[in-house]
Amino acid sequence: MSPQPFGRIHLGLILLALANMVPAVEVEQSWHLLAIAFLCAVASLLLMRPDGTSRMPEWGIHAMIGTAGAFLLFEMFAPHDEPTVHIIDLAHFMMFLGCCKFFDLKGYRDYGLVATISFLLLVISGFASGSPLFGLVLIIDLTFGLAWLLSFQSMRAADLILAQRAAVFVPEAAPLRKATLGPRRKAFIVPATLIAITLSLFAGLIFLAVPRGWGKGLFVRIQGVMPTSVTAFSGDITLEDGNIIEDDTPVMKVTLRLNGRVVDDQEITPYLRGMTFERYERGRWETREKKAETIQLDDAGNAPPLTRLGAPKPTHQVLEQQVWLDNLSSGALFALYPPMEFTSTDIGKMRVKEADLCLQTDERPRKGVRYTVRTVRNLSADERVILDPPPENPNRPMRLSAIHPEVRRYAREFFSRYGDPSDPAQRRRLAQRLCEHLSGGEYEYSLSRGARLGGSDPVKDFLFRHKRGHCEYFASAMTVLCQAAGIPARIVNGYMGGEYDTTGGFFQFRQRDAHAWVEVFLSDEGWIAFDPSPIAQTRLARQEEGWPATFSRMLDQLQFKWSTLIVAFDAESWYTLVESLGAWVEKIQKGDSANGRGITVLSILWGPDELPLWQRFFYWLLLVLMIAFILLVLRALGIVSLMLKENVESGRRGRQARVRQAEARFYDRLVLLLANKGYVKLSHLSPMEFACDLARANRDFAELPLLTEWYYTAQYGRRTLSPAQSTRIKAFLGRLREDASFGNRTDAS
Repeated sequence: MSPQPFGRIHLGLILLALANMVPAVEVEQSWHLLAIAFLCAVASLLLMRPDGTSRMPEWGIHAMIGTAGAFLLFEMFAPHDEPTVHIIDLAHFMMFLGCCKFFDLKGYRDYGLVATISFLLLVISGFASGSPLFGLVLIIDLTFGLAWLLSFQSMRAADLILAQRAAVFVPEAAPLRKATLGPRRKAFIVPATLIAITLSLFAGLIFLAVPRGWGKGLFVRIQGVMPTSVTAFSGDITLEDGNIIEDDTPVMKVTLRLNGRVVDDQEITPYLRGMTFERYERGRWETREKKAETIQLDDAGNAPPLTRLGAPKPTHQVLEQQVWLDNLSSGALFALYPPMEFTSTDIGKMRVKEADLCLQTDERPRKGVRYTVRTVRNLSADERVILDPPPENPNRPMRLSAIHPEVRRYAREFFSRYGDPSDPAQRRRLAQRLCEHLSGGEYEYSLSRGARLGGSDPVKDFLFRHKRGHCEYFASAMTVLCQAAGIPARIVNGYMGGEYDTTGGFFQFRQRDAHAWVEVFLSDEGWIAFDPSPIAQTRLARQEEGWPATFSRMLDQLQFKWSTLIVAFDAESWYTLVESLGAWVEKIQKGDSANGRGITVLSILWGPDELPLWQRFFYWLLLVLMIAFILLVLRALGIVSLMLKENVESGRRGRQARVRQAEARFYDRLVLLLANKGYVKLSHLSPMEFACDLARANRDFAELPLLTEWYYTAQYGRRTLSPAQSTRIKAFLGRLREDASFGNRTDAS
């Protein structure tokens, strides 16, 4: 037997399975797999007959399962651009296996298998997901999923009873008493409930544990599952041909405060530096300094001053950057120029390169990191010059690039039209002319480039032939031309612009915001940034409007709060929250002590007055969860008390059964055989009342009152039954056990 096709159990299972697939595909943004699963679910419904069988042939289902296995082998063992994570590969295989079972839901075992796959997918998602979608699906499993499981087990228990009755040829007209189903239903519901709650709690525990690094060394490869594209930040710059696809995957969120005031995109266009490169050779850039001195952070997470200027002076405008970086795989700690102070409790060591003041770390935590960088905006000319050594420093001279002769000739011709590049006083104006020339329209920004001539230099090919490319081509061309003319320059890669979230007050940076620009050294100003790429102006003007953009920003805000308040909620965050709530409670008590009211219900429901709207929403959510948890604990205590009471009563009944007289034990077999026939003795009926009711309803049971009298005589009168009585009892029990038609007649004649 199986649930009714297109019924609530059938449709509920498909919806539950699809919901549990969402976090597994969200980890790698592989939404096409979810689309395939949805199409399989729709196709399975269209191909299902009214009797529950599928029009899909058996060989078709077997072919689908074989394809799923082949896909698993491909993901696990085929060469890929990035290292594969086997647990995510297993999740994809389980998804496809569930899709195959959509077409093969023949019985309760098939339904149970799909439900098990759904709950296991949630557990797997807990290892790698850092999205609010995981929390949403977890709530769905604990509510809708648990309700579905209880309904499924109840229906299965009822069908099992009907099957057992059919096996002993009990007519369908015989009533199915609730007393018959009740104990068996409990026998299924209790384990099913415990399994569902256990799996959900286990998934939640994994979700809380993995981002915090618990079980170090066990899930090392799970981090870094998020996909990267060629538009993302990279530890090197190599000019390559081919098509590039932008990636919308979030990378980090940055809040900027100038002297304590939040700064938006109208005041600043953030250029967050990652690495610098100074030497170019045939399409590849090399960095100036590979290593730098390691700086140990103190117990409070503070690093010593990062520059020779020391800490910011009172006359400086301090620009504070609070960065939430999702992935530290590159080792770069992105920051505005120049970084002066650094603070972080998520890493213990960092490095600052003296040659360019780029921040890096060798640590690779398996979660996102938080750090704060303070810089200044109103440095004097002398301060800017001594920030990092000039390229003419004899201790660390700039390494000259291998520049093509045609590019050198072009650089001399270009700068000769506007001035003398050997004169330091003219270098800013000349660099600005070159920047305007590259971004002025002759050169096209494009993520798609045709193949260059074999063996040709990429910069030469960009300047004279294709005249199209992405930001790395524009920055490389300007840097090489400046160096060819004797103007010290270097290329910088990092992130630029981002999208400002007016709701949360932060800049959202995505993979597509990875960018490359140029820094030119001016003797009286230090290193000054220039951006020759036309995409810079395009990005500044691409702020989207309308309800889709507003909704997208709301989702980003939700993701940000989920990451900061849930995923990154560690011991320190817990201590801070408890300390804040304790101070709030103390404040309420002091404020209400004069009236003798203490903490009122209204003050608890409203929460601290200092909380902004979004924090108050999370406070209310936390309050609801606490109330639900208290009710759940009370409910669990009630269930435990009932279980203890039942065990005590069972033990008591067991002791009573052990004192049953030997001559009266036939009555236990009699009651059991009657129950198998569908006639269950209710607890409020005495043995004689039960016997008389059956005797009046069925002539086959006319002897039951007499047998019950003999039971009374043997059990309570402690008398021995005669051989004739024992023979008659055995004959009645034999007929009741062996004759399937015995007891089926309902007339009392």
